[in-house]
Amino acid sequence: MAGRRKTTPLFEIMSRNGNGVAPESERAPTERLEPKPGRVQAEWHAEAEDAPAERVRAARAEQVRPERGNESGGDAGSAAGGDGGRTFGKATVGGGVVRLPINYVYIVLSVVLVTVLIAWSVGYSSGNTAAQEEAREEIESATNAARPREVDPPSGNGVPATGPGQATPAPGGGSTPATPVSAPPAGAGGLPAIVAERTDFKAPGGYYATEPREAGLNYFCLVSRLPEADTERALEFLARNGVAALGVEQRGGTANNRLFALYTLEGLTRDEYAGRDNPQRRSRHESLVAELGRRWQGEERGTSDFSQPQWFRFSP
Repeated sequence: MAGRRKTTPLFEIMSRNGNGVAPESERAPTERLEPKPGRVQAEWHAEAEDAPAERVRAARAEQVRPERGNESGGDAGSAAGGDGGRTFGKATVGGGVVRLPINYVYIVLSVVLVTVLIAWSVGYSSGNTAAQEEAREEIESATNAARPREVDPPSGNGVPATGPGQATPAPGGGSTPATPVSAPPAGAGGLPAIVAERTDFKAPGGYYATEPREAGLNYFCLVSRLPEADTERALEFLARNGVAALGVEQRGGTANNRLFALYTLEGLTRDEYAGRDNPQRRSRHESLVAELGRRWQGEERGTSDFSQPQWFRFSP
């Protein structure tokens, strides 16, 4: 019949190819779809050209992120927070471990060393002061006797110190002539005899046979530690100027260099020391000793000027 489309029967196709697929030679030709020229083709080319640029921008962004993280003071692990680490300047804390630069370790060790040196210096100074105080107590104590106790000074007797030969103001506004305190000759006035045999009590030109001080009286200690030769010279100088004195041997010396504490034998009672009885006696004696001390050092080349004396109550 004219106008009818010629087709291959189905059974014939099945007999030629068992899987029901026609040979490639007998297949109907397929049409390839080509992009139409114009707007669609232009857009396709634009997308193809933009794809490499997008990849370049993404790669650059990945490179910039870690650099910014490093500028903020943290590393990649810290920025991500993987181990919970924290950064403090150049010190890193994380995972129970503190990481410090080696310079920090040197600084810490230096601080510890300086602290130890300061503590040692303070302790040494305190111990040295205590040792000096103990030595002073031993020096100032008399042989075979407890250290004399210093009487509490008066709260102020209003009597100014005067030098030898000067006038002392009287309570009524007048003045009374000051007489130097003189001591009786050795061996007289209750003082023990001076002997040549060596004892612990140095006297001008020899030794007192026994202790010349009286218990309970206050005596003026001029120097607490003086070599024997200087003690002899000082005793003779004081005796020439009318002041009886005593050198009490101290512990700490040697057989060839004995040490003595220098006392005057002007004993004051408690009331005299406090100024309640005969208030001028103490001030005159102190002024006389101060003047003789200046002369002793200046004229006699003495080793002391008696500028740091102390009153002690004698308690045998």
